[in-house]
Amino acid sequence: MISIEAFARNALVTGILSVLLFASGVLAYLALPVREYPDTETPIVTVQTDYRGAAAAVVETRVTREIEERLGGLTGLRTMESTSQDGRSSIRLEFDLDRDVDVAASDVRDRVGRAMADLPPGIDPPVVTRVDADASPIMWFNLASDRLSPMELTDYARDVIAERLSALPGVGNVIISGGMDRTLRIWLDPDALAGRGLTVTDVEDALRRQNVEVPAGRIDGAERYLAMRIARGFDTTDDMRNMIIHHAADRGTTRLGDVADVEIGPRDTRAEFRGNGEPMVGIGTVRRSGANAVEVAENVRAEVELIRAALPAGLTLATSYDSTFFIGAALQEVGMTLAMAAIMVIAVIWAFLGSWRTTVVPAITVPLSVVATFTVLWAMGYSLNLVTLLALVLAIGLVVDDAIVVIENIQRRLDDGVPPMKAAIEGTRQVAGAVASTTLVLIAVFVPIAFMDGNLGRVFTELAVAVSAAVMFSSVIALTLAPMLSARLLRPAAVPPRPGGRSTRLYAGVVGALAARPIVAVAVVLAAFAGIWRLGTSLPEQFAPPEDRGRFSVAMTAPEGASYAYAQSVMRAVEDRLLPYHESGEAIRVLVRTPARIDGREIYNSGWVTMVLDPWDVRTRSAQDMIAEVRETLSGIPGVRFAVFGPRPFNIREGAPVQVVLGGATYADLAQAQEAVMRRARDNPGLTSIRTDYEETKPQIDLFIDTERAAALGISVLDIGRALETAMGGREVTTFPFNGEELDVIVQLSGDERRQPADLDRLALRAAETGAVVPLSSLVHLEETVTAPQLPRTDRMRTVTITADLVGDYTLAEALAFIEQAIAEEAPETVTRVSYKGESREFVEAGAAVYVTLGAALGLVYLVLVVQFGSLIRPASILLGVPLAMGGGLLGLHLTAGSLNVYSQIGLLMLVGLAAKNGILVVEFARQLEAEGRSARNAAVEAARLRARPILMTGLSTAAGALPMVLASGAGSEARIEIGTVVLAGVAASTLLTLVIVPALFVQFPGRKTEVRSTDWVESRHHSG
Repeated sequence: MISIEAFARNALVTGILSVLLFASGVLAYLALPVREYPDTETPIVTVQTDYRGAAAAVVETRVTREIEERLGGLTGLRTMESTSQDGRSSIRLEFDLDRDVDVAASDVRDRVGRAMADLPPGIDPPVVTRVDADASPIMWFNLASDRLSPMELTDYARDVIAERLSALPGVGNVIISGGMDRTLRIWLDPDALAGRGLTVTDVEDALRRQNVEVPAGRIDGAERYLAMRIARGFDTTDDMRNMIIHHAADRGTTRLGDVADVEIGPRDTRAEFRGNGEPMVGIGTVRRSGANAVEVAENVRAEVELIRAALPAGLTLATSYDSTFFIGAALQEVGMTLAMAAIMVIAVIWAFLGSWRTTVVPAITVPLSVVATFTVLWAMGYSLNLVTLLALVLAIGLVVDDAIVVIENIQRRLDDGVPPMKAAIEGTRQVAGAVASTTLVLIAVFVPIAFMDGNLGRVFTELAVAVSAAVMFSSVIALTLAPMLSARLLRPAAVPPRPGGRSTRLYAGVVGALAARPIVAVAVVLAAFAGIWRLGTSLPEQFAPPEDRGRFSVAMTAPEGASYAYAQSVMRAVEDRLLPYHESGEAIRVLVRTPARIDGREIYNSGWVTMVLDPWDVRTRSAQDMIAEVRETLSGIPGVRFAVFGPRPFNIREGAPVQVVLGGATYADLAQAQEAVMRRARDNPGLTSIRTDYEETKPQIDLFIDTERAAALGISVLDIGRALETAMGGREVTTFPFNGEELDVIVQLSGDERRQPADLDRLALRAAETGAVVPLSSLVHLEETVTAPQLPRTDRMRTVTITADLVGDYTLAEALAFIEQAIAEEAPETVTRVSYKGESREFVEAGAAVYVTLGAALGLVYLVLVVQFGSLIRPASILLGVPLAMGGGLLGLHLTAGSLNVYSQIGLLMLVGLAAKNGILVVEFARQLEAEGRSARNAAVEAARLRARPILMTGLSTAAGALPMVLASGAGSEARIEIGTVVLAGVAASTLLTLVIVPALFVQFPGRKTEVRSTDWVESRHHSG
């Protein structure tokens, strides 16, 4: 029970409680972590299994399927994706958001352990790893030098910069990209080996035998104890060259330098990182899971400044990308929108009330309610992010409503001559029921959001809690602080408003006419339903509006089998076409990496570009306009495929928005089906960069072994495979001391000796039976084939995934509908299941979830109104006003070329509560008059006349709060514009139509004579004067 009189009379207690509420909110605000979005860290566990030498088809049937069978049915498993490649099986398991990732990983390990007995012999043990969703760097720096070699630059980046950054609080990892790690390379000469009767395996075995450091026992003296060890003796490259690897009486001594070049060189020269056309090394900082991204970035920036001051001559360290810049810019923009909304709301109140005394009370409500909300966010473990701040912007126009209703009713009593304290107490009591009802209705609208599944539910739960908390605090403040301040600040108006002015009589006449013919109001509602259907089916649908986040990416894929050199030449051509954006000032950085790194692997026929754009207030074009232009610019480079895309919303994995998964029995059938679907898709001008994850285009050499001859010579298949892997792929054999570290020693044929299949003829093996050297060509013959580089599976079924980017205004809903129709027409029997990935999956799941949530919200609002009015019929007069608001919101989207997306749908959900709120103000007052003995029609007309002013004030306040969102620009403005448009247009329509339609509906849907008020928690009941 809230004692309105006690709070109104005891100013000291009420004031102290309000100050404490504000102070707790300030402290909570300072303690809140800062993120871009709410924590939507998806629990992901991967299982990687190596089966060396096995073909992808064998890996799929013998390894991947066996492990998947054991993993099926895991608790909370959302999806299971896998790829089978030559020699490797990779399985990715995604769990529900409420699943603890450590527990999930433990369960996966148990299941995988039980599958070991069914896996083929010789397989490496599966490696189970939990994936940290925060593993992407939040900042990138570029280290360049005109004096140091690439290896020296990498050493400095790793040993100095990475070490210092790793020690900072909140930094979880530091990544070096485009660097060249030192190794000791032993480049074998096959001709020299053959001339000395040696094989690759001989050299490998000699290195393992000779380059060792082993204990040699101890000396136990009477007074001293001495440990002994055999010194390695190979501390320089000359020492390594002089290592004896073979001695024969007829051939003499063979040293390593006789058959190989020995040098300290990069582990892999097939890597290049360039920034704005200059070679450099990238340094990425990854925040520790749960750390405040903004604070981590501030610490990193400060440390980088110290590092710059101490850099050796010739080195430069530049910031290339800072994701927190978008977060900071977006939070600043939302903060400005919040302040503008508050100012406009207060201006509306002053315009209506015309006195600073009446304005100051609701003006205090706005900051107090908003700041108090931070306490709830902190207690719930939430963060300060774009969604919670957006919620507070939306709440600005709502939190003032209750105070307006209370203040307006108190002022009206003062104007009638009631003493200030009595007017404050009785005026508040009279509207307390309506205030409580509107608060419960608004909260009821957001309750179903908390039960939404997936990322969308997690994201918008924080929005729902923030808005609900703000509205709850505003209601409490309106019933406690507002009457206390009103009793001491408000005064009767110098010129009391005339109750019978021309506009008032005109309005009362319109309401009276409609109340006499309520069927007209019903017809208007039916027309609103028709308008909703028409607009709802004509508006474009998408998951979220495209956002300009200040960067976008370009992915290049060359044909399978293309060399790194070819990919590098293509990426240089791409760089030449993109550098003009930097020269014109539209892009801060053009970062080019060859090859691209995907899922932890280097894909040598690919490349990646990150375009970091100038700030939003500097550029004249949006990222979307630039993406379209870059697509056109790169289309002139033949022989390769490009995908140009911006970051996905809500931390969805980067990639194309369209991702449709086709499941079937065999890859041959799926290949035919996908080709037919992709042929149709290529004819669709709304789709571009159409590609698939299954293509039989990888050139491959199959070696067929003469097993009988090999067995006779004592040469096993394992011996052949080991020799080939070392010679052609390189093998880490031992280590080498260098500057206090141990470098890997890698043995491999030199690059010139392994450029074509004929080079295999120069390799030889040693026969175990005779000790003779046997040419490899006498044991194997080669056949060139074409195969798929990987065999994908989804949820234990063979699948292929078709991906595409969208062109222009073509929406995701249209794209998915088109592809689904193409599948139904081209492959109705071959494709047995259709599912989605990435943004497409989120869109499909969100669409159903939002409509279910909308239905649940309407149901809860109805139940709240039933309890409030004690009638099953009377709430209809309020709920039938909801379509008027929703129709207005959809019309606003139509007029502004908006779309139906998660933001606009949340706006429509809000309109349910806002429309019901206006209706409650009329119906609650009309019920009070009806209880006094007036007819339903007379009560409705009088209630509408008396409540018109507060309804207009609250409606305009809410609209004023939404207007800055509609006019927003800069970082993250796209989402604010969408939701602001819906709220502004919907509230405008609801406010105007509620004033004339709801009174008529009140007459059309009468309650029972014995209706009971459900506001017993109010101390006593008073009616209007």
